[in-house]
Amino acid sequence: RRGASFRWISAAALLLVGAAVVWWMTRPPAIGHITADANCVGINRVLDWKTIRAGRRLTLERGVLEIETDRGVRIVLEGPCDCTFQTAQRVHMSSGRLFADVGEAGRGFTVAVSGGEIVDFGTQFGVDVQDAAIEVHVFEGRVNAALEGNGVDNPSEVRAGSAVAIDTNAKAITAIDLKHKFAQQATPYVEHFSKYSSPLAG
Repeated sequence: RRGASFRWISAAALLLVGAAVVWWMTRPPAIGHITADANCVGINRVLDWKTIRAGRRLTLERGVLEIETDRGVRIVLEGPCDCTFQTAQRVHMSSGRLFADVGEAGRGFTVAVSGGEIVDFGTQFGVDVQDAAIEVHVFEGRVNAALEGNGVDNPSEVRAGSAVAIDTNAKAITAIDLKHKFAQQATPYVEHFSKYSSPLAG
């Protein structure tokens, strides 16, 4: 009986090891990594949590998270936030604020939202998603904002110093005032979080 139990335990252990190896080898590819965080609440800090892999969903109740993709795009997320990294060049924002600093290697970086998308052409911009109300603020360079159904061949161009509101219910894109309301780095906001619920860009 002892021999049979040992063989059963050994077989189970081999199966577990084999499953672990298969899981490790078939993981989605790494597309970036977390470089800094400030007072983040809600993020799942498990093994290898700082690695961003394709398909990873990030949710923040509060705090600021800074990420760099393998294409050199620097992204700052501000909670409350819910987003999914589909690829290194495409992030789907369900809610929250995102600031992106995009260099030449990251041209074409896209923020997808419900009912539309924002495509970057080497710039600094912010996206604020609150239900059907979406704002795009461009600080440097330019982006294209497009609604689903209008097609990517007919986007609205938004240049530096400008901002637009995307109303996905009314299928409309309108000009609004540019606002510097996005956290642009994680580290400087640690002290700020002890006083305020939401950091503002300096």
